[in-house]
Amino acid sequence: MPSGSGATGRNGGHLTAHAFRGYNWLEKIYGEEEAIRGLAIERYTVSEILKILHEHHSEARVDLVEGGRTVLFFTPEEYEKDKQDYAAAKAAGINLDDVEWLSKEEVEKASAKYGASYSAVRIPGNNLWPLKLVSVLYNLAQNASDRLSLSIHTKTPVTSITPVTSIAPAGSDSSRRWILNTPRGQISCSYVLHATNGYTSHLLPFMHGPNGIVPTRGQIIATRANTPAVLDHSGFIANEGFEYWFPRPQKDDSENELVIVGGGREATEGRGYEFYEVDDSVINPEVSEVLKRFLPVVFPGKFDNETEPEMEWTGIMGYTKSREPFVGPVVNPSDKSSFEAYRGQYISAGYTGHGMPRAFACAEAVARMIAADIKGEKWSAPEWFPEHYLTTKEVLK
Repeated sequence: MPSGSGATGRNGGHLTAHAFRGYNWLEKIYGEEEAIRGLAIERYTVSEILKILHEHHSEARVDLVEGGRTVLFFTPEEYEKDKQDYAAAKAAGINLDDVEWLSKEEVEKASAKYGASYSAVRIPGNNLWPLKLVSVLYNLAQNASDRLSLSIHTKTPVTSITPVTSIAPAGSDSSRRWILNTPRGQISCSYVLHATNGYTSHLLPFMHGPNGIVPTRGQIIATRANTPAVLDHSGFIANEGFEYWFPRPQKDDSENELVIVGGGREATEGRGYEFYEVDDSVINPEVSEVLKRFLPVVFPGKFDNETEPEMEWTGIMGYTKSREPFVGPVVNPSDKSSFEAYRGQYISAGYTGHGMPRAFACAEAVARMIAADIKGEKWSAPEWFPEHYLTTKEVLK
């Protein structure tokens, strides 16, 4: 699962649905019904993951922090844009009763909770550790049925995919379609799901470039505040989404708060915002400086400019031109016959830095597509699934 790897899997993860942000953009491009679905899939993802964690008493296992997300507005333009999205989403019938708008004075008054001097909006939100979530889901799936055989093979990259027909003896009858080639040998299979996000084009070369999925390096630091309990323990986001942060759960209340901060790609604006960067073994020093200076400026007196991060790392995200993921059968847009050429191959990838509230539901949708194909049935989109995510409408009834 992409959201269990890279930067997100190692920083804690914002399991937060956009309550209304981006609604006008979605409606302008895809229409009202699809805009509503574009927000509904995020609410569905969050509610389903929380339901699983609560039913299996696994909240502590994934470091779940429930509560909300605070969006700080650095400029009046940011505030006005969100207000317009809010009004349009509400007019479309989306329930936004749990959204709270805060003036700069209200945020300042609640300094123990917010600690800043900006206007803001508060929406429902959660934080957790995605890699731990994947472990919980894996164990649940592994024990779900005696008829299911499930295993993970690490350090076993698929280097290429070969059609079985190209190597099978003439006249042979094989129920398998594809051979996955790995350094440890070959695996034959009938179905392949591409969920490698920013690295998708390695196996699907036509997905390289701006019309496919662009690998994009994200960067994170873990830094200490001056004192314990500096911030509300839900998530924060600011600067038009470039920066996001949250305190880690503390076992010892006397310890100074450890805060995870991500973003800083605007430091490379003139050199491409870290697009097409695939190396997550290094960090960008320009991004490091932005992340290091960010919290001391936003929360004066609570963080020191001279404090060095306790840890710093990068991870590769997968961005798309539409900002929306590709979900469904693998299709090469430049080759209309490719639907048949890639039969049995599916994709769920390209979350554009917003995989936590979308990847789980997209995985459910594509898994149901595969199940429908196995049964010889047509797949029907759930009411919460945006049809503009689909790689092809051929899977629909």
